[in-house]
Amino acid sequence: PTGRTTIAGNLTMGNGTNTSVGITAASNSSTVSVTGNLAISANTTFTAHASNTTTVTGSWTNSGTFTHSSGTVLFNATATGKTITAGGSSFSTLTFNGTGGGWALQDATTVASVLTITAGTLDAGSVTLTLSGTTGTPFSNAGTFTASTSTVAYTGNNAGGNTTVVGTTYYSLTLNNGSETYALGGDTTVANVLTITAGTLNASSRTITLSGTTGTPFSNSGTFTASTSTVSYTGNNSGGNTTVASVTYNNLTLNNSSETYVLAAATTVSNDLTITAGILDTVSGQNYGLTVGG
Repeated sequence: PTGRTTIAGNLTMGNGTNTSVGITAASNSSTVSVTGNLAISANTTFTAHASNTTTVTGSWTNSGTFTHSSGTVLFNATATGKTITAGGSSFSTLTFNGTGGGWALQDATTVASVLTITAGTLDAGSVTLTLSGTTGTPFSNAGTFTASTSTVAYTGNNAGGNTTVVGTTYYSLTLNNGSETYALGGDTTVANVLTITAGTLNASSRTITLSGTTGTPFSNSGTFTASTSTVSYTGNNSGGNTTVASVTYNNLTLNNSSETYVLAAATTVSNDLTITAGILDTVSGQNYGLTVGG
């Protein structure tokens, strides 16, 4: 068909038995709109349109192959309980826009351009959500993002400048591109572990709250640029102490009355060190130096 194809109900592509089933919206200039669930069966490939939008009101289940063609997939439910199973295929532009809608990721999901939550709630569950977009703004959130126990990994490189990391609450947050500077777009909480695998995190003037309880809530193999930020460690490792990563901080705050914080190595705080609650132990172990400039 040419133009818009609307399915009033559920759409299942293929039957999982026949091999090499191909369904292509691109060659027919078709916008696909499904008012129920969309399922791509095993041995089936669905190729989306490069410039039009595939709209789904229900859930998405991919057991075959989805080729995004740099197009947009829009979920517009206004009810909760919808699920997204990527099945190993990436999305290009992925948008959630339904007041009252709720979607839960079921498996590892990659968004190659932009993830947008315009309205509704996206629950990342326990999966890895990879944002590999190169636009500089791979994640736009005007709705609700629920991190649960997920990992969000920013891996894109914006050739025209920095990549903005949305200010929200993450469970685990990973930055991983040696050519990129990631800049915080707002105050950010990481409830488990913040990892700079490669690249630079510029914290700007934001507050980063590290509430992880693993004992190592901040792992840095890249570069951390404090700018005028505040980094606040608030977690309590019930199995031992919490290690303060060896970077140069602007403001450093320690705030958990049940915790002892220890230095990973010699550490510099260029402005203020605040121990709101808890203990900072600089003597035990290696007796690392602490330089405070505030």
